[in-house]
Amino acid sequence: TLNRLTSACAAAMCAAIFAMPASAATDEGVFVGATLSSARNKGSGDQGSSVGTAVGVVGGYRFSSGWSAELSHVDMGGFLPCFQLFGKVNHCEDVQRTTSVSGVYHANIQTGWEALFRAGLARTHTDVYDKNVQNGLGQSRNQTDGLLGIGLEHQVSRSTTVRAEFQTLTKTKVKLIGIGFNWHL
Repeated sequence: TLNRLTSACAAAMCAAIFAMPASAATDEGVFVGATLSSARNKGSGDQGSSVGTAVGVVGGYRFSSGWSAELSHVDMGGFLPCFQLFGKVNHCEDVQRTTSVSGVYHANIQTGWEALFRAGLARTHTDVYDKNVQNGLGQSRNQTDGLLGIGLEHQVSRSTTVRAEFQTLTKTKVKLIGIGFNWHL
């Protein structure tokens, strides 16, 4: 399944990261990247927890060795299969995507390795399915959500870093555990 694939990719990337030599600290400037995550939702209404795959794009600016600002967009592709639950439950909420802006503190662990601490705001788009509404699709909802995260980043070359990170959206209770890379321009 997709979760096994995500876990296998994460394990392979972690093994590759630990086998690589450490390099110099990241320079200040613009960066772009991509993420692949396992998304978990605590669930609401009649549904239980659900798991799926999320993909994202990242852009940002590194101000100093300790601070950066990031803008990201994560597409969860309707990771909660509400359409599969329809008829079995009365109410289901499906977080589709989120766009966020966050500040990231980079704590140097050793040459080439940094711990990441993230705080920011996210705008989430949620589709609501309701058995009592014609065609089942209730009103979609956009809301502002808090974003917190912690992770580990390794610089594999002068222009490339890879990371593993845990992020949580505070209101919607979505949790993302993923891997990603950044290319520093």
